[in-house]
Amino acid sequence: MYVQWSDGYVLMAVALAALAVLISARGVVLYRAGALVALRKLWWMVALFVLLLGPFGFVTARILEKNSGTDLHAEAPPVTLVLADGKRVSLSALKGKTVLLDFWATWCAPCRAEHPVFQKLYDELKSRSDVSVITFNVDHDVSKVAPYMAENKYTFPVLLASEVVDRVLDAVAIPQNWFLTKSGKLEVLQVGFNSEPDWRDKMVAKLEEVGKLP
Repeated sequence: MYVQWSDGYVLMAVALAALAVLISARGVVLYRAGALVALRKLWWMVALFVLLLGPFGFVTARILEKNSGTDLHAEAPPVTLVLADGKRVSLSALKGKTVLLDFWATWCAPCRAEHPVFQKLYDELKSRSDVSVITFNVDHDVSKVAPYMAENKYTFPVLLASEVVDRVLDAVAIPQNWFLTKSGKLEVLQVGFNSEPDWRDKMVAKLEEVGKLP
């Protein structure tokens, strides 16, 4: 499933708290060239969940900006998700699921190392009605994404989000995983991948932990 961001559509909100870029940490790549910086602002990013419509399903969206100073655990503002077929889904209708988001790029070695395990995790979770999984690809050359997914037989949902991420972030370390509560609050940020043998177990444990929160 591939999605190109469009200014004409809005995906529901998700919180991104400011974090220091851990470029020196093993298993982390800094997305966007430049000096080491911490994120200067807090942004609410629109992206709480993807509607899975099958292998040909897709959704287009854009990111909504919110001023800095928002609490990490504050609830996302009310917005409406507009699907490609014109149907609208309100934020309130999308609550009730634990959400796992992943940021990645085809040129990111730690991301590529994470993907075989991430695919297995997605295969385990995709049939669950209480969990949604989505990934944000930040490649500027989007033509590389489909071949990469096909070559590796990956099927996890992908949003092509480089333009939007460029617009709202000074820098972001990838791979990066977000865990959101059923009420749409960002609860956990995980940065980097070091091929830990228990990575899958830790991810499932975090999902279950976040899933217990309101």
